[in-house]
Amino acid sequence: ESVFSGSDCALFTTFSSACGDSSDKVDYTALGASDAVGIGAVAPFKGYVFEIEDGLDAEESCDGADLKNLGIPGAKAGDIENASLPVAKELNPDLVTLWTGPNDLVGGDTVEKFEESLEKIVKELTEETQATLFIANIPDLTQLPRFIDDPDRDVTAERIQEFNAAISRQAAKYGAVVVDLFSTLPFEEAL
Repeated sequence: ESVFSGSDCALFTTFSSACGDSSDKVDYTALGASDAVGIGAVAPFKGYVFEIEDGLDAEESCDGADLKNLGIPGAKAGDIENASLPVAKELNPDLVTLWTGPNDLVGGDTVEKFEESLEKIVKELTEETQATLFIANIPDLTQLPRFIDDPDRDVTAERIQEFNAAISRQAAKYGAVVVDLFSTLPFEEAL
């Protein structure tokens, strides 16, 4: 179930800075799970990746976006590392968005396993491509009706904080930008 709505994409307005001083198209690569491909959005083409693309297309300082969506429904960080990362490096985009972690958390994976894959993704994207990398953290999934109605021992505030700390550590270590969904995402708009 998507945690984004169209208005939530205001969080991503900073992506327009990817245009920089160039009037060329922004090569934009999206990495993530079902949300990246629009599953769970009101309409798939209204998912956050497509909203970002539309925003870049409307940006007067550049010639729009050339989107390569490498989202994989159900993907965990290890899936992104193994399947999407090699393609993203080959594409050498200007802008990468990465949202991973919710499937790892819900699936009961350890934060250590998650962070190991996340570090490889972030390190290689920041060191082996020209991309500016934006990583979204995990919103408070405990507030979703799914977990309110049927609590899950793997979906706890403590585990969300641990996963978000891992995201913050890797972003800081490699100079990526964290999009803070935990503090800013109003679930009542997304439900």
